[in-house]
Amino acid sequence: MNPVRSGHVYLGCSGWAYPSWKPDFYPAKLSSKKLLEYYATRLNSVEVNYTFRSLPSETTVQTWLAAVDKDFRFSFKLRNGLRTCFD
Repeated sequence: MNPVRSGHVYLGCSGWAYPSWKPDFYPAKLSSKKLLEYYATRLNSVEVNYTFRSLPSETTVQTWLAAVDKDFRFSFKLRNGLRTCFD
C-alpha cells in the first residue's frame, strides 16, 4: 500500500540528537537521553545518519524503538562500504 495514497505521510528530519535545537524545538532542560522520545511527539519519522559509518547494536535499536510510538518510522542510510557494491 502506498503510504501517501492511504493518507499516511511521514515527516521527519535527518537525525534527532541536536542539542543546538534547544530551546527552539526541544525544551531547554530536556536531557539528551529524552531527545528521541520528545522528537517522536512532534514528528513521525527520522533518518538515522549513524548507520552511514557503522551499524547500531541490537540494544541501541531496541532503545530507539522503546522511545517511540509503534507507528513511528526510521529510515537508515546505507553503510558507506555497501555503497560501492551498487556503483
